Amino acid sequence: MVWYLWHFLLGYLVVDIRGQYLERFINLAVVNNISLWDIQEKQGGIRAAISIRDFFRIRPVAKKSASRVRIVSKKGLPFYLNRLKRRFILPIGALVFLIIIYMLSSFIWFVEVRGLEEMDEVVLLEQLGHLGLKPGVWKGSLDKDDVAHRLTVRLPEIAWTGITIYGTKAVVDVVENTLPPEDMETAPGNIVATRAGIVEDVLVLSGVAMVTEGQTVKEGDLLISGTISSESDELLRSKGRIMARTWYEAYYEVAIYQSIVYRTGQVVELKYVQVFDRLISLTPYRKIPFSKYQREEIRSEIPFWRNLNFPVEVITLRYYETGIIVNKISTTAARDKAENEAKAAILNEIPLHAKIVDVNATIIQNTNQVVGIRVVVEVIQDIGEFQAFEVE
Repeated sequence: MVWYLWHFLLGYLVVDIRGQYLERFINLAVVNNISLWDIQEKQGGIRAAISIRDFFRIRPVAKKSASRVRIVSKKGLPFYLNRLKRRFILPIGALVFLIIIYMLSSFIWFVEVRGLEEMDEVVLLEQLGHLGLKPGVWKGSLDKDDVAHRLTVRLPEIAWTGITIYGTKAVVDVVENTLPPEDMETAPGNIVATRAGIVEDVLVLSGVAMVTEGQTVKEGDLLISGTISSESDELLRSKGRIMARTWYEAYYEVAIYQSIVYRTGQVVELKYVQVFDRLISLTPYRKIPFSKYQREEIRSEIPFWRNLNFPVEVITLRYYETGIIVNKISTTAARDKAENEAKAAILNEIPLHAKIVDVNATIIQNTNQVVGIRVVVEVIQDIGEFQAFEVE
């Protein structure tokens, strides 16, 4: 082991030796104290390792044995360092790249605003820029608490601001002021129908009833009026409850032959490094050999020391080959599934306090390809909705 390490440190050569008198060549080398090791028989000759010092002493031996010596490769530390000298620009370039990335990570390059509902985001970003928070600003010069406080003072629409720095991105969380609405509890208005139905019960607390039990109404009809009389200008807030019998309907189809997508187990994986908006491929480009596939994208940030975050992400794209299996289900199973799906769609529409009176399912389509079910649900619910008078 030590002997091999010593030759690695000094450097050695791998040579091919060809000729008719190879045994004489080896004997003469031994006589002249020329070391050969890792001797392997090759077609028409031998291959061996030799030190650099002995290589320059082997010419007389080769001449006397009528042999030819050719260098195959150069091994060891001296040759490695020599190649590194010729390629010194590579490690220097890598070092410069890391320094640039480190410097760029000290700046804010992205500003994200979260929590806005009514206010224009462009206006908010302009104000943040005036206060010193914008792409390109050095993180060390940014006082987050001061910017948040001054933004709240400048914009009365903002009740609270929080600024968090994630690497090169600043995330601004805001809470808007909720302006008190007009007093809708006392505003005058009517109660109108939200959907069609047959009136079952009328309860008026204030206002004038415009419908009676058993009357059919449609969406938008006036149920309770907030106008006391046509001769009076006095208006009030209508209050009451109009219970009506109404119907919800849904239609759903289920195919008899179900196509199921599955993964075959074949996958192609591509890796990239994203530095800001630039994408650098880490794997050779491969055309996706699958006609049908599912694509999966995984993004992972490169971990760095302490709280330093560089704008660098490793992106892994996996393409899974997929196939399709056609599965036939029974007509009964298709009918049950269609009915359940239609009922579920209706239940999402029915108000919580509505009373379900009847459920009726009808087969609309039944072939060897598809089953279609229409479900009608009859309920009794309050169909009234307050509608304030328009102020001219």
